[in-house]
Amino acid sequence: MKDFKHCIWFLPERNHPWYGYSDGFCPHVTIALGLREKEARDLANDIRVCDIEVKITNDVRQSCVGDFYALFCSVEPTDSENKPEWWPENAHVSFKYKYNTPFTEQEIESLRERVSVKSALLNQMRTVKCSGHFTEWGRFA
Repeated sequence: MKDFKHCIWFLPERNHPWYGYSDGFCPHVTIALGLREKEARDLANDIRVCDIEVKITNDVRQSCVGDFYALFCSVEPTDSENKPEWWPENAHVSFKYKYNTPFTEQEIESLRERVSVKSALLNQMRTVKCSGHFTEWGRFA
């Protein structure tokens, strides 16, 4: 199992439809990953949290790191002229995770059909320990 250590996630506002698209974790844009706990807390304290409206800019994609598979969509701020300096390169919102086998075309198509809302207001920053099975990652550090 891939250990992403401590991560900083930027989340949609509460009750946004994207929460209904993911299984076992919060949909999120990863700001930083692979951090030790103190690094994550210090960096999270240094980031000025602001409301950022984002839009999905492409179709559902699949990635693989070792035995860890993800389904995601790239996002960008609707006001790209004023994105914060900490905004990640290649930002994307993660919707589904899986271990050991790739997502099937049917699973990808199913998510594609569900992702009907193409924009969100991101306004919550969280430090998350991403060790162990992804369904355990909801426990914030």
